[in-house]
Amino acid sequence: MYEFPQVGFVEAFKLFWTNYVNFKGRSRRSEYWWVMLWHTIISLSITFISFIFVFIPVIGPFIAIILWILIGLYSLATFIPNLALLVRRFHDRNMTMFLPIFSFVLSIIYNIVYFIGMWQSGALMSTDNFDETPPMLTDASSGWLIVAGILIIVMLVVQVVIFIITLLDSKEEANKYGPSPKYMEQPVQANNQDAQPMMSHNVPPEGNMPTQDDILTQGDTTAQSSATTQEDALSQSTTSNQAEQPTQGSTSAQDDTGLTDLDDLETQERKPQDDPYKY
Repeated sequence: MYEFPQVGFVEAFKLFWTNYVNFKGRSRRSEYWWVMLWHTIISLSITFISFIFVFIPVIGPFIAIILWILIGLYSLATFIPNLALLVRRFHDRNMTMFLPIFSFVLSIIYNIVYFIGMWQSGALMSTDNFDETPPMLTDASSGWLIVAGILIIVMLVVQVVIFIITLLDSKEEANKYGPSPKYMEQPVQANNQDAQPMMSHNVPPEGNMPTQDDILTQGDTTAQSSATTQEDALSQSTTSNQAEQPTQGSTSAQDDTGLTDLDDLETQERKPQDDPYKY
C-alpha cells in the first residue's frame, strides 16, 4: 500500500480556501489539523495585540475594538469552510455529515441564547463593573441560564466525540465519498509477483548450494583451462608462421627466376649496335 506525502502547512491553508464550499470528497488528518493550527495562530495573535492596545490611552481601546471586530469577521468568513472541512474529514472515516452539522447548529443556538441573555441582563453593552458577574449567571431561576447550561453540556459531549474522530487515520480503502487521499494500492505488485518465480529458477536449492571449497576448485579448474587454451593458441600461431615461411621463400625464388629469364631474353634479343658501350 503506497502512502502519499503529508499535506504541508501552507498547502493545507490553500486547500482550505480553494475548497470553500466543497462538502464532497475526503480530507486527510494532516490537512484538517494544519488548518486548525492556522486558526489558532491567527486568533491568538489578534487577541494578544488587542489586549496590549487596551492599556494604551485614548486610541488604544478604539484599536482593540477594531481588532475584536476583525476576529468576529474572520470567524464568520471561516464558518462555512470549517464546516466543509469537518464534513470531508468525516467522509474520510466513511461517516456522514450528521454530527458536524449537528455540532454547528448547537453552536449557533447557544450563541443566540447567550446573546439574548446578555442583552436582557444589560451586561452586553455596559462598561461599568467589569468585575461583577452578570445577573444572568447568578440568577438560578433564569430560563436562559438553564437553556445555556444544557446546550453547553451537549456541545461538550459532541465536541469530544468529534475531536476523537478527527484524530483517527484515513481509511485505506475507497468509499462512497471517493478514493483515499492518503493511501493507494501499488499497481506493480502483480509484476513483482510474476518476477519472483523467474528469479527463483536461477537460484539453486538450499541443499545444493556450493561450498567455498567447491568455488575455489572451480576457479582453479577455470584458470587451468584458460591457460591451456592460451598455450594451444600460441602453438597454432607458431605452426602457421612456420608454414607460411616456405611459401614466402618459394614465391621470392619464382620472382627471381622470372627476372633472370627476362634478363636472358633481353640479352639474347639485344644487338651490338644497341649497346655500344658493352661491345
